[in-house]
Amino acid sequence: MPAAAYGATVQRMLAGPRGPRLAATSAPAGRMTPTEYLTQPLVLAFVFTGFSVPPSCAVSPRPR
Repeated sequence: MPAAAYGATVQRMLAGPRGPRLAATSAPAGRMTPTEYLTQPLVLAFVFTGFSVPPSCAVSPRPR
C-alpha cells in the first residue's frame, strides 16, 4: 500500500501546475543507466571505508 500511495502522490505532483518543472528537475536521475546506478555505490563504499587498500599495501612512514 505505501508504494501505491507514493506512486499516486508523484502522479498528482506531476499533473499539477509545477509538474513540467518537477519532471525536468528529476529527469537526470531517470536517465541514469542501471550499471552506473549499481556501480557508483559499490565504488564509493570501497573508497570511503578503506576496503580498497589492504593492510599489506598501506603506506608506511618515511624512514629518517
